[in-house]
Amino acid sequence: DLKRMEYIMLRLRTSGGLSLTQYKKLGDEKALLEKAKSFISTKHLKLKGDKLMATEKGYLILEKITNDLL
Repeated sequence: DLKRMEYIMLRLRTSGGLSLTQYKKLGDEKALLEKAKSFISTKHLKLKGDKLMATEKGYLILEKITNDLL
């Protein structure tokens, strides 16, 4: 759980975003994407290919996003 939390928290803070392909090594990427859908619809996160990225709006609540994605 700690590795997943660190990966989500750190990768969402980078311009490259969180790779769902890489996340597979740590957990269920489909479950993560399902949890992320509400943040995508509110434009806090965006999905580009297999990358989940925080938007400018999302950076303001990144701690909440991270906790909700776990």
